[in-house]
Amino acid sequence: MRVYEGRGVYGSGIVVTYEDGKTDITNLKQFKSMDNYVPMTQEIQLAISKLYQAGYALIQATGGGGINETDANRTGLIVQTFIFRKQ
Repeated sequence: MRVYEGRGVYGSGIVVTYEDGKTDITNLKQFKSMDNYVPMTQEIQLAISKLYQAGYALIQATGGGGINETDANRTGLIVQTFIFRKQ
């Protein structure tokens, strides 16, 4: 599962790809104000819970990126990767 939290030219979303090649995509609002933080976190938690309920276990998680506050458009992207394995 990969979570993209972006603003400016970048979009935000959750992409889950399964071992059979099926992909689920959830679009999120842009990561640009406190108003979006809670709903985005709730959507991410729902995606994680759905995977747990389907019998997947979290193996590893990592993230990186950032927002360029000096850019006039304040563009940026944070990417988080969650590796799940079917139990």
